[in-house]
Amino acid sequence: MARQAALVSLPRRTLRPGQLVVAVTKGVRAEESGDLRILPDVLAEAVAADVREQVGWAAIIGPAIAGEVAARRETCVVFCGRDETVIDRLAEAFRTDWYHVWTSTDFVGAEICAAAKNCYALGIGLAEGELERRGEAAGRDRAHNYEAALFAQGAGEMRQWASLVGGDTETALWLPGVGDLYVTSTGGRNVRVGRLLGSGLGFAVAAERLGNPTLEGASAIVVFGEALGKLTERGVVGPDDFPLMRHLYEVIGQERPVNMPWSRFFGGEPARAASV
Repeated sequence: MARQAALVSLPRRTLRPGQLVVAVTKGVRAEESGDLRILPDVLAEAVAADVREQVGWAAIIGPAIAGEVAARRETCVVFCGRDETVIDRLAEAFRTDWYHVWTSTDFVGAEICAAAKNCYALGIGLAEGELERRGEAAGRDRAHNYEAALFAQGAGEMRQWASLVGGDTETALWLPGVGDLYVTSTGGRNVRVGRLLGSGLGFAVAAERLGNPTLEGASAIVVFGEALGKLTERGVVGPDDFPLMRHLYEVIGQERPVNMPWSRFFGGEPARAASV
C-alpha cells in the first residue's frame, strides 16, 4: 500500500504543464458501482486539476516483450491517448526501423484490452495443466484445441469490455487486443500460474509454488470478476455475458476448481438433438 501511495503521489510534485506522461504499466480499477476505469485516468487524479489538463497523457500498448525490444527485434506497438497531437509527437520520437509505431485515440478501448489480455493469457495456461492433471502431459498430442477456444472466447470478451467502457470494439482485433494476447499467452508468470491451476492446485498454493510473484493477470481477474457481479446486479451486463472471465474469477477469487463452462461460450452452444 505504501509503495502504491508513493507512486500515485509522485506526479503532484514533479509534473508541470506541457509535459507528457506515457504509461507502460497496465491495470484497471473498479468503482463501488462496478464501473471500470483505466489506469492512466486513475493516476491522473493525483495531479492537481490546474496541471492535469495541461499534461499530455498516453500509453504504449501491444505485443512488446522487453527482452526482444532490448535486442531490437521487429516489434509493432500502438501509442494511444485522447490527444492526437500528443501521441503523434511521441510516436515520431520513438519510431525506428525496427520499432514500428501506430497511433490510436481509443484510449479506453486499448487500455481495457491491455488489462484484460493478462487475464485471458492466464486462462490459456490452464490447458497444459489440464494435461498434467489427466496424466497425459507426456503424450504427443497437446491441448492446442483447448487453447485456441479460450483464445477466441477471450478475444470476443475483450471486444465486449471495450464496448462496455465506451471504446471501439475493433481495437480488440489488432495489436492492443489479440496481438498482445497472443504474445502474453506464449509464456511468463501468468501462463505458469495458469498451468498450476489447471493441474489441480488452488490459487494460493500455485502462487506460493512460484514464489508469490506479482501476477498481473490474477489481480486483474479479481477486479474484473468483482465488477461483473455488481454490473450484473445493476443490469448493465447479462448473467450470460463474460462466461470465461466469470469462471476465471471463480478459480482465482473464490478458489474453486477448474470446470470450464464450454457450452456457455460464443453465445451459448446449441443443445444436442435427442437420439432417435
